[in-house]
Order: sequence, then structure tokens, then C-alpha cells
Amino acid sequence: MKIRSDVTPSLHPAVIENIENYSNYEGYLRGAREAFELAYAELGSIHEARQSVAKNPTLNEAAKLLTVAEFASKRQDKITRSFDMAREHLSSAANAAETALNEPMKAPAHSAISAEIRAHAKGLSDEDRLAFINHALASEDVQTLSAMLGAPGYLSGLKEVYRTAYTRSFHEQQNPNLVKRLDATKRALTLIDKHSPLIWSEVTKAVGASWDEVNHIKKAKEESEQAFQAV
Repeated sequence: MKIRSDVTPSLHPAVIENIENYSNYEGYLRGAREAFELAYAELGSIHEARQSVAKNPTLNEAAKLLTVAEFASKRQDKITRSFDMAREHLSSAANAAETALNEPMKAPAHSAISAEIRAHAKGLSDEDRLAFINHALASEDVQTLSAMLGAPGYLSGLKEVYRTAYTRSFHEQQNPNLVKRLDATKRALTLIDKHSPLIWSEVTKAVGASWDEVNHIKKAKEESEQAFQAV
């Protein structure tokens, strides 16, 4: 997308495109990229509208400002809706990924071996028990991990806080692509939250006045028109 000198680069879609592994998850990040692209393009259109209106000899400065402000207001609403939709989509995707990565494990039903594994773990010291499960995780010993993490912690002596943490670690180990996708999604959300507030100052810059100034002139115009109609 063409670089503009009158719009902050912080709202250029390249902000999203520069996320690590963007090309692998472009589909998931499309809404975020499109929101930035829309913001950048619409802000540019406000600048262009202001330049065009400035050439209209039939309007005074106040009328020119109100004309540009009306145009900008519609663009601003369009931009904010786009960012809101992108944020909602990304949040939903992130929540779904978090749910999958935190899903409780299930031990094999009526497995004598699972029971023996838990009994063995329960007989260890706290330090040795953690070393035992760390080794199982490092060696991707699914049978041991399922036995310990898929049953209540009191059966293996593993504290629930550890069972939850190791369950997450196991899911991350088994689903590296999902972990990377979640990371990219969270990065996009962070960028939206950080950069989207720039819309307000960028619109003000493009219009050439604050909304307070615009509303002041608009109110004066309305009062003048009302007084004229009363004559």
C-alpha cells in the first residue's frame, strides 16, 4: 500500500504484516490487516477532501471546515467499526485457542497401568514427583502424562496448580501450530489496542480542527439560521 506523508505509519497495514509468522496465519489476521488498511486509506481521503474543499471559492473558512468535518465523521465511524469487528474476531479466536490449550486431559478408562503410574508418583517426594513428570513431558511420554494429568491430583500426589500447568504444557507441546497462531493473534490484538486510539488525533489533523471547534462553529451556524428564520 502506498506510503503517505500526511498519515501516521502506525496505522499502515504493514504494522500487521510485520507480525512474526504473519504469512502462515494471514487468514486469521486478515480482519486486523483490513482494519489498518481501511484506516490508512480513509484518513488519506479526508486529507484529500480538505484539499479539494479548500479550492471552492463559494465557501468561507467556517463552511469549508464543516464540509470536511461532515465527510470525516462518516469515515471515522467506518474506521472505528472496522477495528471493533477485527478486535471481536481476534478475541474470539484467541479464546477458542486458549480453551483448547487448557482442555482437561482424560486418563485411559479402567487402566491398571495408569493406576500403577499414579501410585508410583504418589510415593515420591514432591521434588522427585516433579522431576518424574518433567521427564515424561520432555520425552513425550503420553501414557505417563495421561495417567497423572487425566485424573484428580490427589491420586498421584500432584498439586492441582501443577496439574493445570503441566496440562497446558502438554497441549502446547502437542499443538505447536496452535501456539504460534495464538501468539500471532495476541500480537494483532495488542497492536490494535495500541494503535487504534491514534484515529482520533489523525482525524483531527486531517480535518484541521478539533471536534470541539467544529461543534462550536456548527452550533453558531444553527443559531444564526434559527434567528434568520424567525425574522
